[in-house]
Amino acid sequence: MQQMLRIPQISSLVKLGAGRTKKRPRSARRYLATDAGVEKFFSTLNDMNVRYVCLRWHEDLPHVRAGEDIDLLIGDNDLERVEMLLMGNKKNGTPVDVYTVSGLPGCGYCSAPYFLPSLARFALENPRIHKGIFKIPSAKSHFYTMCYHVVYHKGPSSGLSEKYPQDVARPADHDYASTITQMAKTAGVPVPRMTLRDIDELLDEEGWKPADDTLRKYGSKNHWLLRQVAGVSHQQDPDLDGLAVFLVRDRARVLLNEIIRHLDLEGFEILGQVTLSPSDADRIEGQIRGGNWSRGPWALSGGRAATAISAFDCFPRMELTPENSLELCNIHIQRAKERILLRVIKPLPKEERFDPLHPSGSPHEALEYLRLIDKKFYDHSCDAARLSARKSRQPFPAKARLDGLCRRAKVEVIQYKGKAAICKTFRPNALRFLERELLARTLAPDSDLIPAILEAGADYFVTDLFEHDKRQLSSLRPLFSKNKFIPVWAIVKCRELIRHFRSKGYELIDFTPKNLLFDKTAGLKCIDFEFLQKSGAPTKDLVGSYAWWLPPPEFAGDYPNTSRMRDPYSLHWFERTGIPRGLCSTITNSFLLSLIQLFGFSFLSVRNIARAVFARIKRVTGS
Repeated sequence: MQQMLRIPQISSLVKLGAGRTKKRPRSARRYLATDAGVEKFFSTLNDMNVRYVCLRWHEDLPHVRAGEDIDLLIGDNDLERVEMLLMGNKKNGTPVDVYTVSGLPGCGYCSAPYFLPSLARFALENPRIHKGIFKIPSAKSHFYTMCYHVVYHKGPSSGLSEKYPQDVARPADHDYASTITQMAKTAGVPVPRMTLRDIDELLDEEGWKPADDTLRKYGSKNHWLLRQVAGVSHQQDPDLDGLAVFLVRDRARVLLNEIIRHLDLEGFEILGQVTLSPSDADRIEGQIRGGNWSRGPWALSGGRAATAISAFDCFPRMELTPENSLELCNIHIQRAKERILLRVIKPLPKEERFDPLHPSGSPHEALEYLRLIDKKFYDHSCDAARLSARKSRQPFPAKARLDGLCRRAKVEVIQYKGKAAICKTFRPNALRFLERELLARTLAPDSDLIPAILEAGADYFVTDLFEHDKRQLSSLRPLFSKNKFIPVWAIVKCRELIRHFRSKGYELIDFTPKNLLFDKTAGLKCIDFEFLQKSGAPTKDLVGSYAWWLPPPEFAGDYPNTSRMRDPYSLHWFERTGIPRGLCSTITNSFLLSLIQLFGFSFLSVRNIARAVFARIKRVTGS
């Protein structure tokens, strides 16, 4: 028996002995020390009963040509033991790329498993023994893993053309066409036409083609795949652009209602949900996320896919993403997941955090998920999404879109009766906010601060377009501040508007400086009254106003999705007025308010200078 390499005892990560550790690489590349020897390395793997196969180019082993490497596929549970044998370095070691079945961190490809886990498990079954030592895949799995490697990893760099075998191909590091032909003959399977599309169709027929979300990941190194996925998605119904699927994982089932609540707050209409049986999970998990449902960078694993939620965003914001520069994706989907992580997962102790759900990345991907899950679920979701899209259309030609987060409404510049105007269209689950916009005009019909409504429909209203002119602001701007002060005359008008609504028994919640437009012709205009709500008894006192003070704990109405740790005045107004809240709400003399604003300018300037100095010191010292 070959002499075994010495294996130090390990207990957690990659230990070298004597308390020293080596950080796990981010990529699959490791190095076998030159003095260890390739033959001795494989003999040790055999003696340790490691589940592995050398994927390709094994003919010359144990010799490894200059510029080549060893591609090793192993079982997940064998990773630590294999890593203990690969402690060489780039300077004088033999390169070994290590891939695990599920694509564990540092053992995958483009943030996905190297193969579909089902194909990887197939490759590890019944390996052949080459030269009495080296385990290689069975003839069939050898053929299919090579086809997978050529189409999804290499793409055009394999030398194969996309459509026609006779097309002139670019030079490649190996003759893949001849290699695949010989492997097919050895495996006793038909030899495919030597094009990327034909081999892709073969893998699809055999069930070895990954889902589009995995192809997008591979596309970071194989742009041909991105073009294929984008070409299909561009053909779909634009009414389905806002369709999304959220796969809630097993550990998050107890948080399902909270997740749905946050999806609603982010503007998603819930179309339906399906509880996934173990057999459902088995079927879809191998096709989604490249089959990788491990815990990733989290303390705990989120578990298997347990519930599928189909949702619709009637006002999607379609943009190209860094992950896919060829296909438009709805950026609101990722924002919704980030909000759930922030509001639901981050409050948990660090050692209890996990990834609660996996969302579809694009409309085409959502459709693919729905097809995998259930035909009736697919049909219902598509029909409901199309109906919602049709209901949410406003009747005017849009020229530009102005909304930001778009959680409740979409704001557009439209062409209205021969002139530009503003149209605000509300989501189906946010019509109460439209009612409050209309209510504001009813409660203050004579106010010149509130833009008049030119037309209103079941889910929209139209107003004049006003241009914000920053020159109408105060000339005061604290040092190191981005914004100028609001002039005292405007502050006084805002106070009067807040007081007017309070006198009617209403609170002007979420009224901030961002709601102010200074038009050079029309003067000051106040917009966005979505959170105008009934309060207690009418009063003309500004103190306690929900515009500048936090509402009491028993307040059960709508409140913006912001922190209640700070009052709205300190959060939004003080930086723009320079006047403390207590003085701003009680002093009526404008000249005195102007003097206080000058002191506020000095205070904020000194504070900003101190912050800038400390930040600079921190950067320089690295503390």
